[in-house]
Amino acid sequence: MKNRLISILLIIHLFLIILGTNLVDFAKVPAFLRSPVGFYLALTGGHSYAFFSPDIPTQIVVRCYITDRTGQVLTRTIEKKANTFDLRANYLFQFLDNVSDLETAGKLAADHCFKTYPDAVSVRVSIGRFIVPKITEYKAGRKSNFAELYTNTFDHE
Repeated sequence: MKNRLISILLIIHLFLIILGTNLVDFAKVPAFLRSPVGFYLALTGGHSYAFFSPDIPTQIVVRCYITDRTGQVLTRTIEKKANTFDLRANYLFQFLDNVSDLETAGKLAADHCFKTYPDAVSVRVSIGRFIVPKITEYKAGRKSNFAELYTNTFDHE
C-alpha cells in the first residue's frame, strides 16, 4: 500500500511538472486542474522547471584576451564554475547587463585579469550573450547564437 501511494504521488508530481513546463497550453487545461497547477506553481515561486520553458533567459559570457609582455595572448572565460570569483562575477555581469552598464562590467573583468596575471600588458574584454531559441523554434531547427554586446581593450597602467 505504501509503495502504491508513493507511485500515485510521483505520477501526480510528474503530471504537474509537465503542466508547469509551458509545453502545455494552460488555457486548454480542464478547469478542475487549474487550481492544483496554480498552487504548484505558487509553491515553486512561479519559476517551475524554467529549463523547459519557452522563455529561457539568455546567458552572459565574458571573455578576456590577455596579452603579456612577450606578445602571447591567453584567453580567459569568466563563466559559472566552481571558482568563487567566476560564480560571483557571472552573477554581477548578469545584473549589470540588466541595468545596461556593460562598461563597468568590462572594467571589473579587466581589473581582475590584471590582478590575476601581473605580466599582462593589455586585456581585451568581450561581453556577449548566447541567445537560446524557444522550444518551438529549436524543434524547427533554429540553433543558439552568440551576440557580442560590448568589447573594449584596457592597457595596464
